[in-house]
Amino acid sequence: MLKSTRFVLALLLLWSFPAQATTEEQTQSLEKMGQLNGIALGCRYFDQVKAIKKALVQALPKRRELGRTFEAVTDQTYREFVASKAACPSAEAFAADLEAAIQRLNQNFSPELQSPDK
Repeated sequence: MLKSTRFVLALLLLWSFPAQATTEEQTQSLEKMGQLNGIALGCRYFDQVKAIKKALVQALPKRRELGRTFEAVTDQTYREFVASKAACPSAEAFAADLEAAIQRLNQNFSPELQSPDK
């Protein structure tokens, strides 16, 4: 009984810590993508929403906390955008901002920056 209790406690401790940390630059680039996704949803720029999702799938390691961060920022930005009744950026300006954000995401999550055990 004591052995199984220790095992369960050890599992809970391991589960409570994130498996891998992200750098500040990685977090910022991921949050930027979430912000752009929230605005794209609010402006009905659905082609850009698809481009954002594609870029994330291609660049990010498969980690639940990254998806949670992206979704939380998307949700917050969308809600704030709709509540503020802000004007949508022009499609051209949004596309340029998105292109820069995707390049930054790719740089920050490039395979060279990933540790070999990922």
